Amino acid sequence: MHIIYEVCSAGSSHQNEDACGVNGNIAWVIDGATEMFYDHYISEQGDTVWTVNQINEALKRQQYQSSLSDMLYCAIKEVREKAEKINPDIRNLKKYELPSYAICMVVVQKSKLEYLILGDCSVMIKGRNTNIITDTRLQKFHEMVVRVKTRYSESCLYKEKVKDAAQKVRKQMNTEDGYWIGSLDESVSCHGVIGEVPIEKGEEILICSDGFWPSIEENNLVNFDFNEIFIPTRLSEILKEQRKQEAEFEKKTGNNISDDLTVFLIKNI
Repeated sequence: MHIIYEVCSAGSSHQNEDACGVNGNIAWVIDGATEMFYDHYISEQGDTVWTVNQINEALKRQQYQSSLSDMLYCAIKEVREKAEKINPDIRNLKKYELPSYAICMVVVQKSKLEYLILGDCSVMIKGRNTNIITDTRLQKFHEMVVRVKTRYSESCLYKEKVKDAAQKVRKQMNTEDGYWIGSLDESVSCHGVIGEVPIEKGEEILICSDGFWPSIEENNLVNFDFNEIFIPTRLSEILKEQRKQEAEFEKKTGNNISDDLTVFLIKNI
């Protein structure tokens, strides 16, 4: 496995809550979810940023033995125990009050790619645009918020209504009737979208946070051919154009759409 392109950049509205890392032939991207409730039980910097960075470093220390789920379980457990030492009161928080994050992990082997996804991160393989792998369980909840954004797009109540809708969605995280996403609760590791697909030597794989995909597809700000994202120079151009168009949109409408953005482009060697 060889990383041929990498970017992890902050959006326009807050500090970077994304992270990415590599451990042998395993790579991952982590996308911290914007806080909806009090976010300073553990760190003055913000619990989401702290958790994302701690999970990122903990994964680098783990040994892959049987599954990505087990590897993630051990990393979350390590970070949870560290968090509880800082503030034991987090044991009493409701699930939706815990810091949360989407995560995509892949194991790149000679003839197959194993993956685990929690939340709206994505895996793409060159030449297989019908096989964009993501966690679709969050989609219907995302659409609830989008409908509110559309309804109040020109209203002075826009921010208030969107936050209210987002909080209602967040309260359904990690429940059987809701959606599953990364948290300080290690049990979420067994609820990821997992699987494997055959790959060939020399094939390119892209993993990313939702700041790139599906954001770039939904906002329709940049036109490109799907397979162009597997060419490092062209991918760099696409990302620059995305940021440019997002800035122009935000200037015109006053609404922030520029999210933290993380992309790993990997070649199977």
